[in-house]
Amino acid sequence: MGSNGFKMDTMKKITAPLILLLIFLPFARSLGTPLSFFVGDRRVKSLSLKELKKAAPIKDVRLEYHFSKSRVKNYRGVELAPLLRRVFPRYLKGDEYSEIIYEATDGYSSFSTLSMALTKGGLIAFKDLDRKGDNWEPTGREMASPAPYFLVWAGKDQTSTVGYPWPYALVKIRLVRFKDRYPKLFPTGKPPNSPERRGLRVFKEQCFRCHAIDREGGKIGPDLAAPRHILDYRTETFIRQFIKNPESFRYSKMPSHAHLSGKEMDDLMAYLKSRRVRP
Repeated sequence: MGSNGFKMDTMKKITAPLILLLIFLPFARSLGTPLSFFVGDRRVKSLSLKELKKAAPIKDVRLEYHFSKSRVKNYRGVELAPLLRRVFPRYLKGDEYSEIIYEATDGYSSFSTLSMALTKGGLIAFKDLDRKGDNWEPTGREMASPAPYFLVWAGKDQTSTVGYPWPYALVKIRLVRFKDRYPKLFPTGKPPNSPERRGLRVFKEQCFRCHAIDREGGKIGPDLAAPRHILDYRTETFIRQFIKNPESFRYSKMPSHAHLSGKEMDDLMAYLKSRRVRP
């Protein structure tokens, strides 16, 4: 075979896959990254973007309050509550499952009660309407892309400071019995309105997304109880001050929790102390 024939044969081998890629690329984009749904450790459904758009009403939201006074964002997504009712119909009838865990691509996990997740206002955003095509405006302290999915809330008061999670890079939604999935986090033998149980609620809403207790919980920040408990090497005074304003000590990925009241901080400390010595 001459050199021209060799070149033509090589070009055919290269061109054919490229043509197939161009044909199927729009179809692949329409499928998008799947969003997976779990009950405990069992996956019950995985929806492509195309399937997600058919599973719940699509809505556009304009967020004027949640980022800054001068910043407005517009997203398109599917409504969270109808989506959960569609995916988990038989699991929502009783009170067996009471919490939802939202998991991101980097291992970040955030928490909400099931009742909160079913309130009006939640939206699984799949498109940033302020950007062209599939592009997203970076968000968060790390200025990361929210893709493939971003849980946002339309209500003015639906903020993270009152327990509404805003996870981005979302890929998994998990329905759980919190006590069964994370037994080491639960202060057994304490009444529902005890400081320890109230502190657990603060921990779930404010700390769980990044921190673990004895390897159960978030994976972004340090474990607070293993291999040594944080109170073994940090004073309570330091911990309180650091939680309130971590950047006054060092540049940190940890956000400020200046919004926590004195009572909430007392309850959180009572909870952490309860995790120091477990039966």
